[in-house]
Amino acid sequence: MAILAPLISLARYFWHARFLVQGRGSAARFRAEGNAGPKMLWYIARAHAALLGNLGRLWRQRREIRARARITPEVFRHLMRCHAISARKVAEL
Repeated sequence: MAILAPLISLARYFWHARFLVQGRGSAARFRAEGNAGPKMLWYIARAHAALLGNLGRLWRQRREIRARARITPEVFRHLMRCHAISARKVAEL
């Protein structure tokens, strides 16, 4: 599932851009509040840099959490599928 996260993020960015052009969704609200597009890109870049900077620590935490898990990975995947929201819906919010 972690391997798919970057692809899902790319899909979400696509939908944010599309809805921004259409004047819909959270990206359009961000712009309507007087924020420029470069500011949004800066926030995205900072978030990705923070992720990369903390990747080792986050991976260790992930292993610790999985070691103490009370449900199996299969049950977790099932729950994620049942309660998933698409990248498009996230961008529309």
